[in-house]
Amino acid sequence: MVRLARMDCQRQPPLISRRPAAQLRRRTLASAEARPQTESRSVDALNSSSGVRRGVFRSRLVRTCPWVRSIRVDRAPLGVAHRIDRKVRFHADALVHAQQTLTESCIVRRFDRISRPDGTLGRVVQYDVCQLVGTISDRKYEKEGGPGIARCAELIRQYSSQPAVDLRNFIRWLFFNLFVGNNDSHAKNLSLYSMPGKGVALTPFYDLMCTRLHPGLSPDFAFAIGGEAKPGSMTRDHFTALAKELAMRPQFVLAQGLELAERLPNAMTKAMEQIQPSLPNAAKALASRLEMFVQSTTKKLATRMKAKPSM
Repeated sequence: MVRLARMDCQRQPPLISRRPAAQLRRRTLASAEARPQTESRSVDALNSSSGVRRGVFRSRLVRTCPWVRSIRVDRAPLGVAHRIDRKVRFHADALVHAQQTLTESCIVRRFDRISRPDGTLGRVVQYDVCQLVGTISDRKYEKEGGPGIARCAELIRQYSSQPAVDLRNFIRWLFFNLFVGNNDSHAKNLSLYSMPGKGVALTPFYDLMCTRLHPGLSPDFAFAIGGEAKPGSMTRDHFTALAKELAMRPQFVLAQGLELAERLPNAMTKAMEQIQPSLPNAAKALASRLEMFVQSTTKKLATRMKAKPSM
C-alpha cells in the first residue's frame, strides 16, 4: 500500500541537524509556506483496495472499544474517495464500489493541525522517534539498527509532560499491534508532539494495520520483545523480560495486554457489524478473514501470557 502521508507539499519543521528535541520543547506550531491540509490519504497500489478497507476497519475497531480508544489513535476515516474519470467522488464513512474505479483511498483527518486565533490553520511540531535519536529513515526497524523498545521508552520519559500516562499507552500500543498482526509498528510510527497549552505528549497512534495477512511481508515484529521477534513464539517470559528492561513491574505489563485481549474480541465484533453492510461481496470475505485472524491471534497470545512462567 502506498501511503501519501503528507499532501500539502510544505516544508517540514527543522529536522535532526537543527535539534528536534529543542524544537519539540520550545515550539508548538511550525511555520508553513503552503496552506496546511486537514486530511491525509492512504492509497492502495495496483488497484488493490484491501489495505484501504483494513485501514477503515481498524479505525472502527478502536472506536468501538472505550478502553482501546484510550491509547489515542488517529481519527476515524472521514470516508473513501474513488477517483473516476479524473474526478473524485467522496463517500462519507462508506466503502462504495464503482465500475470504473481506478483508485480507492482512505481519507483520515490529521491530528497535527490546529486552528490559529486568526482562523488560519497551523501545523503542530512533531517528531518521530527516529528523528529524535538521529536515525535515518532507512533504519527504522530495530533489527536494522533503529531504536528498540527500551530506547523509545527512554525518550518518552525524557520528553513527555505526562510520562506515566504515555508509557502506559506505549505498552498498550505494543500489545494492540501484536494482537492485530501489525509487524510494521516501527520507530517512525511512534511520535511526540507539543500541543499549545498541553505540553509534550505521544501523538495519537497511526498506521495501525494488519501486515501478517500479506505472505510477502516480514513475519518478524518490528521490535524484539524480551529478545523474541516472532509473534507466534512470544510467551509470558518474554513480556516479563521486557518489563524488567523497561524498569516496570511485570504484573503491570502483563495486565495491560491481558485486559486488551479480553476487550478486543467484542470490539472486533461490533466493528464488523458496523462496516459489513457497506462492503461489496469480495470485501466481506476479506473482512471475515481479518476478523478470524485477529480473534485467533489474540486468544493464542493471551493463553501463552497466562501460562506459568518457565523455571
